[in-house]
Amino acid sequence: MKSIIIMAISAFMFLMNVPGNAQDIRLIVPFAAGGTTDVIARIVAQEISKNENISVVVENRPGALGSIGAHYVINSRSRGQVLLFSSNGIIANRMFSDNPNVDIIGRLAPVASIIESAMVMMVPSDFPATNGREFVSLIRSRPNFYHYGTSAGGGTLQLAATLFMNSSGLNMVPVPYGGGSSAATDLMAGRISLMFDSNIIGMRHHNAGTLRAIAVTSGTRSRNAPNIPTWREIGINTEFVAWQGIYASRDTSSEILRSLNEIINRTIKTKETTDRLLQIGADSILAESLEQLERRIADELRMINTL
Repeated sequence: MKSIIIMAISAFMFLMNVPGNAQDIRLIVPFAAGGTTDVIARIVAQEISKNENISVVVENRPGALGSIGAHYVINSRSRGQVLLFSSNGIIANRMFSDNPNVDIIGRLAPVASIIESAMVMMVPSDFPATNGREFVSLIRSRPNFYHYGTSAGGGTLQLAATLFMNSSGLNMVPVPYGGGSSAATDLMAGRISLMFDSNIIGMRHHNAGTLRAIAVTSGTRSRNAPNIPTWREIGINTEFVAWQGIYASRDTSSEILRSLNEIINRTIKTKETTDRLLQIGADSILAESLEQLERRIADELRMINTL
C-alpha cells in the first residue's frame, strides 16, 4: 500500500510540474517523419493523449543517425517534459562513431520500452540467390564482390549488418547510407545486393514484390513474416531484434522516471494500443519496468562490445 501511495504522489507531482496551457510532453523522434520509429511514436503519443491527462506532441529532429534529436533531449533539462523516442540503434552510436567520446546512451535515462520486432534481410527481387542458404553460398564463393547497404555512425541498419557479417564470416563491401529508404532505392535498382530493414517496412516491399526477404534476424520466426526463415535456419548462429524505447535526459529525477514509466506502460498495455502496434508489425509488446529496461540496455551493450 505504501508503494502505491508513493507512486500516486509521484505521478501527481509530475503532472503538477507541467505548465498550464502548454503541451505537456514533447516526444522527439530523431528520424524523419514516415519511418518505422516515427509511425510507432505517433501511435503511442495518440494513445497516451487519449488515455491520460497529458498532451503528447511528436516532433521530428532528424540527422546524424539520431544524434541530433538525442542531444536535443540530453540538453533540454526539462524534468521529463522533453523525451526521446528511438530504436535501440541509438545504443550503438558510441561504437560506430568516429568520435570516441560520443556516449549518447550514457547521457540518457531510460523511461519505457515499447515494442520489439525482427529485422528482415532483403535482396533485390531478381537476385540469383532465391533463399538465405543460397545467398550465403553465393557470397562466400565471391568474397568482396557484392555490396551491402549500411549506415555510417550507428543505427539498427548498421548493427544488424555488422552482426551478420561477423557471425557469418562473409566478406562484402559496405556502402553507407543516411537511412533505410535510400538504401532500399539502391537495392531495388541492383546497385547493392543486401540490406536489413525493420519487418514493418521490409515486409511491405516483400509482399509488393519490389524486394525479396530471405531471412529474419530474430531467434524465432516473426509473427509478421511466418514464412521467412530465421538467421539460424540459414546457418547463421546468432540473433538480433530491433526495439523501440523512450528516454529522458539523465538529470531527470527517479520519481518522474517512475511516473512516466507507469503512465506509458499502462497505455501501451491497453487492448486498443496493443492491437494497433501489433497490426503495423510489432512482434511483441514490451512495457518493461525501469529495472528490466536497464538490464535490456546492459545486455545490448555487452553484445555490441563483442562486435
